[in-house]
Amino acid sequence: MEGVTMKKKILFIAPNLRISNGVTSFIMGNYFFLLENEYEVDFLLTRKVESPYNEIVETNGSRIFEYPNPENKFSILNGHYIRDLLKENSYDLVHCNETGMYAYWAVMEADRAKISHIVYHAHN
Repeated sequence: MEGVTMKKKILFIAPNLRISNGVTSFIMGNYFFLLENEYEVDFLLTRKVESPYNEIVETNGSRIFEYPNPENKFSILNGHYIRDLLKENSYDLVHCNETGMYAYWAVMEADRAKISHIVYHAHN
């Protein structure tokens, strides 16, 4: 496809997009810059809680995915879900803002999917 530039695809992984949340503030502080610079941005959340950011990102073409078994962070369903999500969407970058098993599933499966840029960010 000559002359066509493909958008870079980013998957942000976070607990939720709740407003008074430091992780969400960081992500949303970069979100519009990424969109303006031709990135496609999606989200994988532990839980989709009520937040005005949900509508904002979906209105701008981003998708919000949720782990299938948030009540059990050790569930293999969570690992299979992110594996399939990464395979189906060919992300260029995974930016994980989770801890514990949610981070483990994300980073392990991103590595297995041969994603060239994996960022793991946590303060704990």
